[in-house]
Amino acid sequence: YGLIGFGMARHSGQDLEIQDLMLSCRVQGKLVEDAFFTHLESHHKPNDAVRLRVNFTETKRNQPARQVLESTGFEKLEEGGFAREIGGGNAGTSGIVRVKCAACCDIGAAVLNG
Repeated sequence: YGLIGFGMARHSGQDLEIQDLMLSCRVQGKLVEDAFFTHLESHHKPNDAVRLRVNFTETKRNQPARQVLESTGFEKLEEGGFAREIGGGNAGTSGIVRVKCAACCDIGAAVLNG
């Protein structure tokens, strides 16, 4: 598939917060999301982070994205968005999806290759 998306995350208190995650509709729901989440948890988790949080504003058009979050261990938060405990994912690293990022791979921008 080549380049299929990008994501941005930051450390915020005890959260590792995903601010933006954009994926091609061709790969949504094919474990790419969980590979990205698992990469963040494995390689970019601050010592005090206990949960992975995703900014998410629910609309009729992004129901598939909500379903993916729920299927990968995320729960809806009262204050908005979704969160799961660090390490609460399903897919792990399957080897099918390779995650490259500026912090680990020195490429200047986070990219997902499928």
